Amino acid sequence: MPELVQLHEAYADDDTVRLLAVSIDLESPRSITTLEGIADFVATRGFTLPVVALQGDLRAFAETFGFSGSIPYTFVLDADGRIVDKQVGGAPLSRFEAMLKKAQGR
Repeated sequence: MPELVQLHEAYADDDTVRLLAVSIDLESPRSITTLEGIADFVATRGFTLPVVALQGDLRAFAETFGFSGSIPYTFVLDADGRIVDKQVGGAPLSRFEAMLKKAQGR
């Protein structure tokens, strides 16, 4: 996740890029079971990118975004909302940068 925070900060002024994290903790609880728990987790780690909590149908989310259940899971959408790349598990910053460039058509 530190790599995504770095990207969020690097692309903060780029109107063509939006980075956010989606927490599935409320729909698939492990150790965090409340919105306050998610907020504490985010604050403790100093995340600067927006974090939203999925409060709905995890199965529909998985089907829509190709989520297999493994976390972390990163997907990138292009300007038309199509998934253009996915990453299961962590990766170096260069991988996430390449994913963004692919979404931008570069």
